[in-house]
Amino acid sequence: MTHTFGYVYKFVYRIRRPGLDVEDVKMGTQMLIRSIQMSNLADDYWRLHSKRQITSSSPLSSLSPFIDSIGVMRVGGRLQNSSLDYNAQHPVILPRKHPVTRAIILDLHRKNLHSGPRALLASMRLQFWPIGGRKTVSAATSKCIICFRAKPQLAQHLMADLPKDRVNATSTFMVTGLDFCGPFCYKTGVRSKMPVKTYVCVFICYATKAIHLELVQDLSTQAFFGALKRFILTRGKPARIWSDNATNFVGAKNELAELRSLFLSGPHIRAIEEFCLEDSIEWQNPADLEVLTPAHFLGTFPLVLYSEPDVTNLNFNRLDRWQRIAYLQQIFWSRWREEYLTLLQQRSKWRTSKPALQVNDVVLVQNDNLPPLKWPLARVMELVPGSDGVARVAVIRTATATTRRAVRKLYVLPKQDLVESPGLPTGGECSVMPQPN
Repeated sequence: MTHTFGYVYKFVYRIRRPGLDVEDVKMGTQMLIRSIQMSNLADDYWRLHSKRQITSSSPLSSLSPFIDSIGVMRVGGRLQNSSLDYNAQHPVILPRKHPVTRAIILDLHRKNLHSGPRALLASMRLQFWPIGGRKTVSAATSKCIICFRAKPQLAQHLMADLPKDRVNATSTFMVTGLDFCGPFCYKTGVRSKMPVKTYVCVFICYATKAIHLELVQDLSTQAFFGALKRFILTRGKPARIWSDNATNFVGAKNELAELRSLFLSGPHIRAIEEFCLEDSIEWQNPADLEVLTPAHFLGTFPLVLYSEPDVTNLNFNRLDRWQRIAYLQQIFWSRWREEYLTLLQQRSKWRTSKPALQVNDVVLVQNDNLPPLKWPLARVMELVPGSDGVARVAVIRTATATTRRAVRKLYVLPKQDLVESPGLPTGGECSVMPQPN
């Protein structure tokens, strides 16, 4: 743009010197800025041009602007006695929303190695003074792809309602969620041996938020089965287990025969796997009446509970010992429904929906093993809405495959504004000046 107006400057003033030099580019840029000021800041420009005072409501009233010898409006300011050069003492004023202002900001943004808005504004004010200051600079740099990839921002959607398993009373660990955390390093007894990585399998009760921890040597499927066995022998057999789509959990579907042996309840128990929409796996086990087995004594409660009659409306002093235990359990779950569940009404985060993900959006796919600048790009092919109509899962196409990912792992790249060139006048004739030999 500056080189183009360098040629415009030579054409207007009929400079026959071949090529461009620094002075041509400088004067052409000033010609461009002067025309922008005359059209976008017309009221203030012509008031100053006619030696009148600008209005107090003008955004330039605090800058004491003036027009220099070549017709460019500059900041008057209070730094005339400083050691700064002339351009820093009296920077050129730029309008708030103009393609040229945005182009100048982005050019300095790249030259300053994608610095932040505050540092960029300080560097820019050594030559230019954009109206709006930091807001104008932030609006121009907010759609920089490189800056976004270095610090991606998640597309926010409304927090979903709690699932059925979270809001209904069940026995402890009857419905369980599990995940791995780590790695943690520990040193063996051998002094010269390197520390060994280990992990912790976390089991969380959906109803009571009770936590059970199991130490796991690695991330293999066999190690997970060992942790699951120890959990079942300690806490009892859960009716449903929820997990994410990790490799060691998915590998379990190929070893269902070994999984059936964990439940110790005969061949009539079936293990059912269902892949859920949000990249999670649900392990279901229908509860049937069963005979007494050693598993009843290894757990903290029977694998199948008998439904006790409601005794909360009876006089506590008339109850026998077992009825009193049932009374205390029923009172506990009654208070759980009335006092605990009401605390879960509010949404702690994701309270409002930002612009939703759309088909054909280009996104960054989060990869915890890579820095953000190396996250792969993908295009959204399809959105999978939930029961409330909010899409929390998307079908994406990467450079190698098509897969499903949770929306919380996708970062939408900012859309670039397309600036249309104004229409050029038609008619007339422009002759090419002959170049000197």
